[in-house]
Amino acid sequence: MQLSVPLQEFLLKKGLTTVNIMGNEFDSHDAMLREVEPPDELTEELCSLRETCEAQCTALSRQAVQSQLAAPRPTFSGPASSAQGLPVPTGGCSLKRAGAFPVKGQSLPAVAKLQAAPSTGQTAFSVLDPREARAVYNASCDIWAQFGLAGESCARWAGYQSLDPNLQVEEKNMRIEAWCELPLGSLRSALTALKWLKDFCADHKLDVWQLDAAHIALWLRSLKARGATVPHAKLASLRWWVRELGFPFETQDALVVQQAAVPALHKEIPVTPFSLKMWVYLEAMCGHPNRFVATICLHWVCLTVYCLRFAHWQRARLVRWDLPTSLEGEVSLGKRKVHGRRKPFTFVGPRFGITGIDVLGHLLVYAHQVSLNLAQDGYMLVDFAPARVSLAGVTGTTGQRMPQERFRRFSQQVFRAPPFELSPQEAVDFSNTYAARSGSKLIKKI
Repeated sequence: MQLSVPLQEFLLKKGLTTVNIMGNEFDSHDAMLREVEPPDELTEELCSLRETCEAQCTALSRQAVQSQLAAPRPTFSGPASSAQGLPVPTGGCSLKRAGAFPVKGQSLPAVAKLQAAPSTGQTAFSVLDPREARAVYNASCDIWAQFGLAGESCARWAGYQSLDPNLQVEEKNMRIEAWCELPLGSLRSALTALKWLKDFCADHKLDVWQLDAAHIALWLRSLKARGATVPHAKLASLRWWVRELGFPFETQDALVVQQAAVPALHKEIPVTPFSLKMWVYLEAMCGHPNRFVATICLHWVCLTVYCLRFAHWQRARLVRWDLPTSLEGEVSLGKRKVHGRRKPFTFVGPRFGITGIDVLGHLLVYAHQVSLNLAQDGYMLVDFAPARVSLAGVTGTTGQRMPQERFRRFSQQVFRAPPFELSPQEAVDFSNTYAARSGSKLIKKI
């Protein structure tokens, strides 16, 4: 990619001199623009450069991890990152040993050289979209880096050090492969818990690798200000570190368990479910003249009718659409685990909504508009373009998977407009996609 002279000078000034930095350091165009603050005349060219670098990093990331899953190294066969014209269906750490731990900023260590044992069947990692796959891989590398920082404080360290260099690399990649099969949220929760504990130790001049049960209990006690259930969740994350790598944390002591317990008087506040009126409005809005507004409402109807999580709906595909009154689909990754791996599951739901609209018919029209094959593609909802505009300013689609947070922002705009006319806070509350799954209570009433 040929860069203009002003952009080259700006990149040198900001230290954005490598593909890794441009492709991995920023989660979005917005995050990059907020941090580097480029001149207006360079914004468009800088965003285009980031997209190119991100695509290169994603390709390298997939290639590196995939080499651990099969030998010889295969070509990654995950879902395409752009919409394809398919036919529409008719129905930073210290180095303990050279090459053993990734250095902060190097998201692609020499994993690709490993010849791992052959893997059979589809893995959870292989069905992720490019952005999530890169995030899972980077989080797994960060976890391994923490093992290097802990060193001999970990129970597993002595066994690791006893291995010859080749087996050390094998163990590293074996663990990264296993962690890549876990949900991204679980990996990030573990990393967050360790970061919070390190911050607590830094504030109180404690050695994070030399804590006793009282220290852990005091840290959990300090977390209660964040929420009644936070200590319990973070203790579970600490236990994960102990179980996986033998981190030296006292997590079974009675005092620790007591501080992590959820108070008996604590009451869970359920998300307000969709009302029948909201459901009717959503189905009516599937025929909105603005096809992007109609798309948002259509996917809300699908979440409600089929009682699926947003992440599951994004990974769904249709299996049978030739039935007169119903359709059947499959989700590539569910919550249920067998032998530590998430398994696919099928769902069956009505073809028609409560007002009589043909949900399948609307899905087929939508798929034709965005060149999506509902029976094959790895995601259901494609992102809108251009970036950083309101729903009224959307003019097309990108072919990329729409993130859940972006779906919520567009939904809030829809919910504040007629016929919904919700208040700003109500729009935020109802844009929680769990509200749609709570609509199953309405189905029972109906």
